[in-house]
Amino acid sequence: MKHVSIGVAVLMLLNCYAATDATVTSNSLSGKVFRSDRDQAVENAYIMLVQEKEWQVTQHFDTRTDSEGKYQFNGLPAGKYTLSIYSWHRNRPDVPCGDAVDSKTIDDGRVTVEWQQKSGAFMEVVVVKGFSVEADRGASKDFDIACR
Repeated sequence: MKHVSIGVAVLMLLNCYAATDATVTSNSLSGKVFRSDRDQAVENAYIMLVQEKEWQVTQHFDTRTDSEGKYQFNGLPAGKYTLSIYSWHRNRPDVPCGDAVDSKTIDDGRVTVEWQQKSGAFMEVVVVKGFSVEADRGASKDFDIACR
């Protein structure tokens, strides 16, 4: 009888976990990465979302933009995230925030630019802290990587 009770308890816990997980991961985020200084979509940009949690293991989610600068995340837990957008540019004058010292984007993103030997290009990184994903909803957000 003890084995049956333990088995039932384990199944109940698994069902509770599965139900909780299904409600936590129902959020989506989509939009476009662009640069307003040239009215141009940014294709093949790498976007990473990292949960901002203290004392817990955090999750990260990543994707790339398509040829129109569009991106899509599905299954995001609600909460605060640090969002990072990486874009590559062959020539320094093509970097949206070429003079990145203390530069910020319209979304208050901090900008850094560095040369990447491996890719043979300048990499611009825009980091936005405290980006919110709300529970039980899909959101749309466009990101301008040009400096303000």
